[in-house]
Order: sequence, then C-alpha cells, then structure tokens
Amino acid sequence: MKKDERTDQRIFLLFYLEIYCNETKKFIGSVMDLSSSGMRLCCRNPVKVDEILNCRMILPVPPMECQQISFKSKAVWCETAFNPNYYDIGTQFLDLEEHEQKIIEKLIEVTVYDHCWPTEDQTFPMEY
Repeated sequence: MKKDERTDQRIFLLFYLEIYCNETKKFIGSVMDLSSSGMRLCCRNPVKVDEILNCRMILPVPPMECQQISFKSKAVWCETAFNPNYYDIGTQFLDLEEHEQKIIEKLIEVTVYDHCWPTEDQTFPMEY
C-alpha cells in the first residue's frame, strides 16, 4: 500500500506517543498521526516495507485507563523525513484485539488535533 491509498483519515495528535519494540525493548519511534487502521511514526532508523513491527505503545494516563498496549503493525512505506536524520514510516495495524482497537479509537477521540480548530462557521474573515 502506498501513502495515498489509505482509507481512514489520519488524525494529528496533541502529543507524541512512544513506540517500543516488544522483543528488544528498544525505542522504535514516536507516533506522528493515527487512524483506526494505522499510524505514521517518526524514527531514527528506516525499516523495510512489509516488515512486521512488534509494538508496545506507551499511553497517556489519564485519560487512558491503562499504561500501554501491545500489537503488531506492518510497515507499508518508509521515506526520509523533513529532517534527513529521521524517517517517516507508515504502518498498518495487524489483527488488533477488540481491547486494543477500543483504546486506539479512544486515543483518536481524546487527542485529536483538529478539534482545537474552529469550524468554518466559527471563523471570522480577516481584515487588513
């Protein structure tokens, strides 16, 4: 899957969530945006497309009831980030348990960046 093939809207978060490898316990990267089907990570190291990541996401407490969730995610694209020392990696969640899916949905609900912006009818034209 390419970046422009996603079907869910990605939501920018108010804060970055940390992702660690469940096997090595090493930091993988930070979640830059999130959807119900995947996430974009900012990482120091590239990954291969189709590589399976065994992830542990550290959650904000509150508002979340637990401190972390574990899941598998597949890298669908990887490219050099705006800062050439980092990589943006698009991933797709694999076989999320119902519990993890609900947590992802709640994260989207409570941390959406675009809820901070006024709707079109709430904005005023700028005058110069």
